[in-house]
Amino acid sequence: MECIQKVLAIEASYDDLSRIQQCLGAEGQVHAAATLDEGLRWLQAEQAFSIVLDVEGSQLPLEVIHQLQAAAPAARVILLSRLADERLWIEALEAGAYDLLRQPLGGMEAAGVVRSALLPGAAAVAA
Repeated sequence: MECIQKVLAIEASYDDLSRIQQCLGAEGQVHAAATLDEGLRWLQAEQAFSIVLDVEGSQLPLEVIHQLQAAAPAARVILLSRLADERLWIEALEAGAYDLLRQPLGGMEAAGVVRSALLPGAAAVAA
């Protein structure tokens, strides 16, 4: 039986959703939530997501990461940001995120992070 990897992308652009689906290939499904609240409702209803991608919004990354982890403890949280810098990357990892990716997504980095996050027993990048 084939194992489908499910990714929930919160507030992601159409281009980012397409790139994430390309990273996953036929073995993955990308589900999109328009807002953080909608994403949290999805997670509370169905916790079978392998990865949760959240676009950095108005809330502090620490708060968002903690909310997502509380709703889906087994999922790996990857934060997406147009303003990604070293300070935000460290803050996201310290808050428990798996990684931080700069938007727009593209290239080998995003594919590598998504694929490595799907590996069994994958630990956070900072671990």
